[in-house]
Amino acid sequence: MKNLLLVLCLVVFCLQAEAALPATDQNLEAAIAYGKSYQGEKNDAVMLQPWVIAESFETNPYRDEERIIVYTPYLLTALDTAGKTQEAADISVENSKELVARYDGVLVIRAVINAPIILNEKDLEVQLVQNGNFVTPYHSDYLDGRYLDKAVNKPVVDVEVQKKLDRMETIQEKAAALQKQLDALKENKIKPADIDLEQKTKSDVKSESVEVKQKICQLQYNFYFDQAEFNVDKPYLLVIKDAYCGGREFAVDPALLK
Repeated sequence: MKNLLLVLCLVVFCLQAEAALPATDQNLEAAIAYGKSYQGEKNDAVMLQPWVIAESFETNPYRDEERIIVYTPYLLTALDTAGKTQEAADISVENSKELVARYDGVLVIRAVINAPIILNEKDLEVQLVQNGNFVTPYHSDYLDGRYLDKAVNKPVVDVEVQKKLDRMETIQEKAAALQKQLDALKENKIKPADIDLEQKTKSDVKSESVEVKQKICQLQYNFYFDQAEFNVDKPYLLVIKDAYCGGREFAVDPALLK
């Protein structure tokens, strides 16, 4: 059990649903072959991609490719194989069955999310939602947290330049308005006292967007759910909330996973 948890803790990417393909000999053989093709590269993003689900809301201001990875029996077997050498004697369907059996009845999901500060698992509200049924994980692990520099576009106003532009526009507008009044005065349409010399100013300020660096945290957690509390073969949502970023939603369809 400890060895398997170590395998899971080394994976650094996203997540998707559980119990997609049954753990038959044929499926486990395919998973072993898939894992062998990535031996030495088990953290490879391409390897994990079929089990990665991107966040749906995209409202977190600190987000940077937030995602989950759903550990199916196929992926567990492939990761275990990828972590071994090609000469390892314990790569077999029987050993894979033993590995998968350790997670019988358990759905494990890895979440990679972002926040402005380090948050432990107690700072999060996590629920698996399916047809009005709300399931909380029976166990959570905080795995990793690191600060990153994220490039973001922010509006920046050049006040001094804008003031000069506004002043030039105001002078031009005033001159045009004054010329109209002088023309009207010549035609005796207005009296000298009617000429308005008040200068009008503009209050609207133009802005432009520039790229700046913003500190964000990349956080990783494992969440463990009891499969007896929901239907692992039906679609569900994983919802992760915190006080800083609001809600995140990951839509999982087990039928699309190996």
